[in-house]
Amino acid sequence: MNLFERLGQPPPPPTQTKFEANGLTLELQALHHWLQNWNKPTIRLRDICNRGPEFARKRERAIRLAEKLVETGWLVPAKARRRDRKEWEIVCERGEYPAARIEARTTPLPSD
Repeated sequence: MNLFERLGQPPPPPTQTKFEANGLTLELQALHHWLQNWNKPTIRLRDICNRGPEFARKRERAIRLAEKLVETGWLVPAKARRRDRKEWEIVCERGEYPAARIEARTTPLPSD
């Protein structure tokens, strides 16, 4: 087969790497790992956006990730001092990564 015959064929379908297939799971685990090193019992949205992992620094993305952590039981919504703030209580123990629970319930988040 020469070069022109190979160029005439359709390209092979792209393959997904493990990171691309489970990108949301890896982001949730990374945020959870970062939260385990947080020295306070609660975390505010502002703290995640300012001091959190780089992928969670956009406000909308941080809110969506925190909501997923609430669904999995890693965070519990807490009453903030002001109504325009979001705050969560950190409840899970060190080293817990229920990846099976996340993968069963997650849908890909749109990129910001």
